[in-house]
Amino acid sequence: MQRYHLGGNELTIINPNSSRELYSVGNKYNYSSNYSSFKLTKLPSNELVYISTDEGLLSHFRQLQEMWSISKVVNRNIITPYFMSSHFPDVNVSMCKIFEIPSEVTCLPFGPEEARLKYKCIEMKNVKSDHFDFRRDKCISGSVNLNYGFNVPGNKNLKFKRVTFDKSYRKLYSEARLKLMAMVVGNGSAGMNEISYLSKALVVVHWRRGDQLGYRCQRKLDTTVNCRTPEEFITTVKTQLTLLVHSKSKTKATKQQQNRPISMESDIIYVATNENNTQSLTKIRKAGFKTFDDLNLTKLNVLDRFVVELLLVCNANYFIHFGFSEMAGFSKQCRTSSGKKNVRYLTQEEDDI
Repeated sequence: MQRYHLGGNELTIINPNSSRELYSVGNKYNYSSNYSSFKLTKLPSNELVYISTDEGLLSHFRQLQEMWSISKVVNRNIITPYFMSSHFPDVNVSMCKIFEIPSEVTCLPFGPEEARLKYKCIEMKNVKSDHFDFRRDKCISGSVNLNYGFNVPGNKNLKFKRVTFDKSYRKLYSEARLKLMAMVVGNGSAGMNEISYLSKALVVVHWRRGDQLGYRCQRKLDTTVNCRTPEEFITTVKTQLTLLVHSKSKTKATKQQQNRPISMESDIIYVATNENNTQSLTKIRKAGFKTFDDLNLTKLNVLDRFVVELLLVCNANYFIHFGFSEMAGFSKQCRTSSGKKNVRYLTQEEDDI
């Protein structure tokens, strides 16, 4: 048995001459590997490998942004492998293929297990600065949250200057936007269609379901309409729409800006959701809401679909969100980047019907 001491944690390797289990103390991951192919890769002193968790995309975005913020303080570059998440089965998720990431971050072309074999990694459930030396240690794996367990002198929790999606996803968003336009403006000329479309408000409502129902709702961590019936969701959203006013942009025809109430009849109300119950989705659409099925982008996998809906969230005239999740922080940041600031974040008390 060989032992390596790594910045306060131990990495234990059992019998290097046979195919046995590699296990790092404090880590939930156990996996088999052939030690004969296990080669530690030497890193330049200014590079730091970060292996994130199996959480969702927006959690990864926040954690990578926070690691980047720390790297700016300690003058190091971040290297990160792709990740895998139960939210996106059978999809290898590379942050650099979704977002335009600052140059100080490099995405590796392989996943977390191979990264653990290549680099001596410190593994912990929650990364804390008193267990890891951000100036010297080479590789860290775990959940990062600057509001918990951190004391990195000089760190200001910087944000990426802009939230910019990769051009491939911007192209998909343009397709989705054209599909929405076709739903509401008829068959006029392209120019007239554009004017007609711009006169309408796009309101995106996030309805988190899926894992939400089996965890947060049961534990009463969320008691908003995320945890209620489609009928209650529909009633709540329609009530919230009465509080919104759309300011139409000035055109050569109107010469002035005009305000009017948002309505189901005059505007596009889109529900971004991971609800997969066909009956629930049918009720939502019958009530006049648009969903991903209306976009007819059938060839997209679950990750691509989620990213397209993120772009709708970031660029909508209004965004309505219930409860507390990573979506709240991300949407504020990306909507500020897009010049959109009209957001309603509703807690339990606010969305009671």
